[in-house]
Amino acid sequence: MDGAPVQIGRKTTFMDTICRCNIDHHISKPYTPKENPAEGGIRELKRRYYRLIIKHGIPERLWDFVLDYVVDTMNVTVNYSKYSDGRVPLEIITGITPEITEYLDFTIYGWVFFCSDGGLGVNHIGRWLGVLHRVGPMMTYWVLPKSGIPISVDTVQMEDIPHQIIFDFDDEDDEFMRNFGMLINPETLEDGDFEGTEEAADDLDAQDYTNMEIGLRRGAEGELQRAKVKRRIVDENGRPIGVASSNQLLDTRQYEVEYADDGTEIFAANILAENLLAQVNEHGHKHRLMEEISDHRKNAKAITKSAGSMLLPSGRTRKRQTTAGWELHVIWKDGSSNWVTLKDMKESFPLEVADYAKLKAIEDEPAFAWWVPHVHKKRDRFISKVKSKYWERTHKYGIRIPKSVKEAIQIDQENGDTLWQDAIKMEMKNNQVAFEEFGGDIKKLIGYKRITGHMVFDVKLGENFRQKARYSADGHKTEAPAALTYSTVVARDSCYMIAGQEFGDEEGKTFIVRRALYGLKSAALAFRSHLAETLENLGFYSSYADPDVWMRAAIKPDGEEYYEYILCYVDDILCMSENAKDVMEQISYKFKFKKDKIEQPESYLGAGVKRKVLDGQHMWTMSSYDYVTAAVKNVKATLKDNQRWNLPKKAVTPMNSDYTPELDGSSELNAHDHTYFQELIGVLRWATEIGRVDILLEVSLLSQYQAGPREGHMEQLLRIFAYLDQHPKMTLYFDWRTQTQIFPESSHRTKSSVLYTEMLRNNCHRTCQTQEVGKWEAWHTLMPCMQQTRRLIDRIPAMSSS
Repeated sequence: MDGAPVQIGRKTTFMDTICRCNIDHHISKPYTPKENPAEGGIRELKRRYYRLIIKHGIPERLWDFVLDYVVDTMNVTVNYSKYSDGRVPLEIITGITPEITEYLDFTIYGWVFFCSDGGLGVNHIGRWLGVLHRVGPMMTYWVLPKSGIPISVDTVQMEDIPHQIIFDFDDEDDEFMRNFGMLINPETLEDGDFEGTEEAADDLDAQDYTNMEIGLRRGAEGELQRAKVKRRIVDENGRPIGVASSNQLLDTRQYEVEYADDGTEIFAANILAENLLAQVNEHGHKHRLMEEISDHRKNAKAITKSAGSMLLPSGRTRKRQTTAGWELHVIWKDGSSNWVTLKDMKESFPLEVADYAKLKAIEDEPAFAWWVPHVHKKRDRFISKVKSKYWERTHKYGIRIPKSVKEAIQIDQENGDTLWQDAIKMEMKNNQVAFEEFGGDIKKLIGYKRITGHMVFDVKLGENFRQKARYSADGHKTEAPAALTYSTVVARDSCYMIAGQEFGDEEGKTFIVRRALYGLKSAALAFRSHLAETLENLGFYSSYADPDVWMRAAIKPDGEEYYEYILCYVDDILCMSENAKDVMEQISYKFKFKKDKIEQPESYLGAGVKRKVLDGQHMWTMSSYDYVTAAVKNVKATLKDNQRWNLPKKAVTPMNSDYTPELDGSSELNAHDHTYFQELIGVLRWATEIGRVDILLEVSLLSQYQAGPREGHMEQLLRIFAYLDQHPKMTLYFDWRTQTQIFPESSHRTKSSVLYTEMLRNNCHRTCQTQEVGKWEAWHTLMPCMQQTRRLIDRIPAMSSS
């Protein structure tokens, strides 16, 4: 409480009550309201009150009902006070779990129907004003009828009230209708500060980040540092920059952030929200990453070594299991530090605490002795288990990956093809413009620094397992330039290199580096900066939600206004516009496109993309046929000489209907097969991402056993590939009019395939249209409907025959 004389003065009723009831109290310093948590509660109470008043257009004379409603809802909902620990205030005070049913169906000052005469009379309309706790049974409410005098009612229904029930609109003029519409739909009211400009008003429900403490990475690749949001950025006229929105993707505000060393930076609101949400749990409590444990201490509650054991009735001794009296001083990643009880540290960082105890030779203390040895033994068991199943690095998706150009040539000779050599030649052909041959003596290259390079080999999962080679400079052997600009990367006049085996017939020649190369420390930033400058010169501007989404206003030939979009991902560009080719040609003046091709996309992350006609409408389609065919072909080639595993010859369904993976008692796979199992899961996971939802349930079930798969799991996994081999075609139709449709493709469509299509569409369309949920949420959302689909599919033969 504060130091108001009327409250803490001598002989006041308030202080007499505190003394008589022996209540512990604390008086805050003058002008420091933050010391009193109640001040923050009152502030939040006022904020919610004004938001409701403005949003719903509630008359001021109903202020007491609104405040009662706000207080009631705050008492039964979780707040993020450090004193609540995830519990609601009413439960903390009374110990009783609150009932919130009364608040779920109605909104303050919302229209409702209610019956008079105890529910026996006719329906009337009124405004809902809140819950009535001391009159009548549960679910009794305050309602404002047309008389203007609030009454208590327990027969209330929430309905959309037709305007005609309230007024006869035929007798009202246009001015009344306009004012009435503003009252009925208060969201159409302009903000009080609106002055007729096109600038949007702030969303009153948007989160204010001022004074929040958050961990932010300083610089491009800096460490996480503790920072505090100081203020919102304003322009030269003192007006706030950006518009507040409760949707963080649309929030364009900017804030000044201050680090512990008084340095400041400017961040967009959505970046602050992203970091904030990444550092808290589901209850809003902050996650903290530990840097190190710097010290320890104990108090009188800590037991001594002599009292560390107790005698059991059987005559045996057992160590006491307690951590009382011990605290550890922890330095966090964000630069802060504090003392934390051993109990909490043991639960959150058991291995780090155990290592610290051993380092400081305190593991024999009773608070550590009963659990530290077990943690170390468990750690050793995990490491030995992981070593026995080390992920094989020589192969990827069953394809052998070379470590050098010499090994790539050797692999091609063994396989009887030139796939790796073709990949090398294509890469070096694209890099020709980066090199200029130097025919003189190397000693004359005064001021030039020699750099080296190497080939990086990979298999592109999203491009039907295409084997790819990338020439990369050894940037880890060079220093980054002082000025990171595009010119510092393009004009590499001070670097040269001796051609290696990857240069083919030009091996051994000297080349001066004239263009940017992969691997140099400044290449990525310089490329991004140069691309951004090019797009800005074309009139595009970057989105706050995603810096790689660019847009500009445009007009269609029929006069309709719209936005042109450019989506960038490293060196891949997708343009959406009425004149997309013209836009891409303007970009081509600054950047050379691969094979000088500008065309509609034909593939997306391994899936074939085409425009087709369905029901007379043009729409985009996505097919995983090429990816599935390549995956099955790759598996067959890998298993060709394998005596243990092979694909089943017949697979009507992806998994045996009577197979239960959690009850599989077969032998565990060896280290090699374990690795291959994980690779196949990765291949199938991607197949489900690009449209094969018919195997989603089976892949999800088998994915749970990647840590310790058994032979039965491998057999069912190979059965899925056999099923894909026999049913390779499925297409997603992105119908912009209704919902995403899924069609198995075949030369003729049977009754069962049509039924199968309808089941998939009915069960899966809601997830196919999902835009704002994460991949894992969509994955688990599909599980129940796929189970239903699978049960129906098993019945297809019987349905078709009948």
